[in-house]
Amino acid sequence: MRFRLRGRWANTLLMVSVFIPPLCRATSAVVVVTPYGVVIGIDSKIVRDRRVRGHPVPQDKAVIVQDRLVVAIVGEVNFAAQKGKERVEYKFEDWIQAIKGKCPQNMSVFALTSLIESVSRSTFRNYDRFVRAGAFERDNSIPIQYLVAGYDSGIPTITRVYFEIDWAKLQLKGPEKKVEHPNANSKVDFDFLVDGQNDIVKQLENRESGGYKEMLALAPNEIPKLVSGKNLTLIEGRKACRAALRYETNHHKDKVGPPYVIFVIPPFGMGGVTRELYPH
Repeated sequence: MRFRLRGRWANTLLMVSVFIPPLCRATSAVVVVTPYGVVIGIDSKIVRDRRVRGHPVPQDKAVIVQDRLVVAIVGEVNFAAQKGKERVEYKFEDWIQAIKGKCPQNMSVFALTSLIESVSRSTFRNYDRFVRAGAFERDNSIPIQYLVAGYDSGIPTITRVYFEIDWAKLQLKGPEKKVEHPNANSKVDFDFLVDGQNDIVKQLENRESGGYKEMLALAPNEIPKLVSGKNLTLIEGRKACRAALRYETNHHKDKVGPPYVIFVIPPFGMGGVTRELYPH
């Protein structure tokens, strides 16, 4: 079984009379690959810069494309910045709708990944100046990343498009793309990935840890199978996703929270993507 450790998010510093800070950041995403479909769990909490007034409103962080694919965002959901007379603005909801409008029929996971890579390169091509001016806090986070999930040639496929910050050169690097599933270290019909807030990853590696025991209480049948690398049903995959999101919520209420959205992508030819909303 593979557990994936991801970086944290880029927090944003307000530069007086220079920047309007990014308003919203997405937090956690969980993916469970089963023989019967791919399950993706996303929380709905939005983390706003602490200097922005008001309370954040839960937002959708994932969309269905052509009833066969799912694109999820982890990182900046909305971004607005201004330097002098120059202003840039990015809203995931509008951005991904424009992407959907560019998709030909029967888009594959890899073709959609390449399209997102191309459009994101154009969208964020001038962001170096904001890095240099101090818009992003110096940490090890990945500020912008997209997960793409679906089936290609009958094989469950998960890819990632992401940007990183080169602090030595003060540059936004990317986009880079990577195939997360399948790969040589996992079975084609089994995998477990956590992106964003992911303390549960290390906890599940130790069956004596408090986190493992807490997860066991949340999903007593699913967690032993998950850590043993045994295949899960779709019902078990849903429960494992919800358990992971509830665990992160219990320990990071400032970053992760309900409602939880669960997508199920069935194998090609066995129906469309389903979306379910869970209040807790």
